[in-house]
Amino acid sequence: YFNGAIYYGGSSDAIRQFTLSASGATLATQSANTLGTAGATPVISANGTSSAILWALDTTASGGAVLNAYDATNLAATQLYSGAVGPTGKFAVPTVANGYVYVGTNSGLAIFGLLP
Repeated sequence: YFNGAIYYGGSSDAIRQFTLSASGATLATQSANTLGTAGATPVISANGTSSAILWALDTTASGGAVLNAYDATNLAATQLYSGAVGPTGKFAVPTVANGYVYVGTNSGLAIFGLLP
């Protein structure tokens, strides 16, 4: 949940954003690409309620695990990043802290972010 919306990354499906209202949930946007068979647990990083980035680790992508980043307000229009991570557990979830994204791999820790 973030800023009045929920995000879902289902098995072999796009990542979807649903806005919430008193009458229920409405699909607002979805990513252009689809996830592998394990789906993904979306993680949001933001500066308060602005500059939100949705991070999704596709552990069952063709060719190995891939970390994807999207503009959380418009998943269809703006994919910010997509890159290989290395072998991970099937249900691994990225962790965001102090401006970095951390992903546990089978042999260590992959860290993504700007260099100091």
